[in-house]
Amino acid sequence: MYPSAAFWLTDYLLAASLQAAYAAQAEASEGWLLHPDAGDGTLVASLLAVAAAPDETAKLSPEVKKELAEEVKTLLAAEQKEAEKGKSSSGGQAASKDEAPPALDPNFRTFVVSSDLTLVVDGNECGISDGDVVKRTTETPDDDQNVNVKVVASKKSDCSVGSEGPVAVDDLQEMYNHFREQLKDGMGELAKKQGTGGLPKAPDTTTVAGDVPAPEPDKTAEKTLKDTQSAADQTETEVKQEAGSGSGGSQ
Repeated sequence: MYPSAAFWLTDYLLAASLQAAYAAQAEASEGWLLHPDAGDGTLVASLLAVAAAPDETAKLSPEVKKELAEEVKTLLAAEQKEAEKGKSSSGGQAASKDEAPPALDPNFRTFVVSSDLTLVVDGNECGISDGDVVKRTTETPDDDQNVNVKVVASKKSDCSVGSEGPVAVDDLQEMYNHFREQLKDGMGELAKKQGTGGLPKAPDTTTVAGDVPAPEPDKTAEKTLKDTQSAADQTETEVKQEAGSGSGGSQ
C-alpha cells in the first residue's frame, strides 16, 4: 500500500523517465538499422545498449524517494494555489525576467534528470542521464549561470552517488518543467487507478438515508398557492373595475 498518492506519483514519474530513455535508445538503434554503413561495431554496441536498458536503472534509497515525494507535494500545492488565484498554469516558467525561475525555488531541490548531461567533478567529466536524481546544493547562480548539484541516485555507467558539480540553470529548469509535465500526466492516471495498485479508494461522496425519515411533501401546497394567486387576480380585477366606474360617474 502507498502511504499517500504522492508516493505513487513518484513511482509514476520515475517509470516514465526510464521509459522515455529506453524509447530514445530504441529509436537510435532503429536509425543504425536503416543506415547499416555506420559499421558493425557501432551497430552491435547500440543494440546491446537497448538490450541492457531495462536493467540499467538508478537505485533509489528510501530517503531519496521520500524527498521526491515531498517535491511532488510541493508542486501539487503550487498547482492548487495557482488554481485558487484563477491564474493559468505557467508551465514552470518565470513570471518576469527579474523573478528567479522555479528551478531555484528554495522549497524545491531534488530533480529527476530528463536528458543526457555532462557533469564536471573535480576536473573530471562524467555523465548523468534520464532517471538519475540530483539535488541542488547552491541557491545563487554563478557568473556562468550555473548552480551546483549533487548526484543522489544514478546508474552504474553514470556519475557515482555523491558526485557534485555545476549544472546550467536552464538545464535544471528543463528538468523542473519535465517533472511538472509528467506530474500532470500522472494525476490523470491516478484518477483512473483509485482503489487499485495499492492505492486507497477515493472518498465516497454518495448520500444515504438517515435514521429519521424525511417528512412527506405537502400535497395541498401547490393547490393553496394556485387558489391564493387566483384570489389575488380576482381582487385586482375588481379594483380596476371599481376605479373605472368611479371615473366614468365623475364626468
